[in-house]
Amino acid sequence: MTVQEALRAALREHVGPAARDHGFRGTAPTWRRCSPSGDWAVVNVQSSPWSTSESVRCVINLALAPAPWLDWMKESLGAGYPKSVGESLGLYRTRLHPTGAPAGADVWWEIDSAAQADAAATDMRHQLDRKGWPCLMRLLEEGAMLEQVRSGDLGLMKRASLGVFFSRAEALLVADDGPGPELDRLLAEAYANTMDTQRDHARRFETWVRQRATTGLSRPPVAADAVEDAWDVAIARSRTLDVPAARLNLALLDALRPRWAGAVRPDTSMLTLLFTRPGETGYAFSERVEVQWETEGRVRLALVRDVPRRGLERPGGRVTVAGDFTRPENALPAVEALLLQLATPDEG
Repeated sequence: MTVQEALRAALREHVGPAARDHGFRGTAPTWRRCSPSGDWAVVNVQSSPWSTSESVRCVINLALAPAPWLDWMKESLGAGYPKSVGESLGLYRTRLHPTGAPAGADVWWEIDSAAQADAAATDMRHQLDRKGWPCLMRLLEEGAMLEQVRSGDLGLMKRASLGVFFSRAEALLVADDGPGPELDRLLAEAYANTMDTQRDHARRFETWVRQRATTGLSRPPVAADAVEDAWDVAIARSRTLDVPAARLNLALLDALRPRWAGAVRPDTSMLTLLFTRPGETGYAFSERVEVQWETEGRVRLALVRDVPRRGLERPGGRVTVAGDFTRPENALPAVEALLLQLATPDEG
């Protein structure tokens, strides 16, 4: 029997029963548990790629992947999303080390014989009993992962060096509560601190999160008073930012509201204005008008449609049906020309 085979047998004997006692399924080296809400906890004994049949180095990886995070990973990774949830997909990830390892040191178990394999598996069970199972069982409780993110501690990742990541993670976890000021704050905070080279990814993330916030709870169509509230919210957001794009948005909203308040709904994505028909939002729509300040003297306008693929029911993607550029001082009539493709204004 090789040392690797001895370790696997020892894990089945010592760790497997404890995993099952805590509701985890699987076999060495990986065990998983899924909560009713779709959150996954993972325990994985990782062996070094430099291990041989006579010598093994290994460590325990713990991970917790909440359902909203996994949904975003599916969207982000596409065809690269794995068939099963592994510890690498965790939002919370940490490690357990041998008894006596110095705090903060990435010390691995070192196994050179069957006897050492049995001793290591026994110690692994001890470390899981002390720290591993309690940690994962707590994080599987409702609301626990949101508290963990807000604490600034995701195991191997800390807010101090990954502020944008933590803002995005928190936005994901609050999105299922629906749109609101807290979600707006988190997305704006993440975007403001994103590197220029990552801005396209940041916009894609925000659009996806806002769509989830709007549609994730299967809300009924937007009521008329909610459309009126949307104008108040969009104007309030623009007033809080003292930048040229926000000032343009505020001027446009103030000028458009008397005629268009009952005909279209405004939303914002960062500093882009989004107009849709009542009953839709800027994040879940069939058609929308986009207004974006690009540079001084240049505003981009577009009518965008969510077009189904031929022969398929699901959306095939967003297509720009009409688009143009204008100067800020000419933006109002240009915007109204596109809004006429969505609705008819109140001429009273």
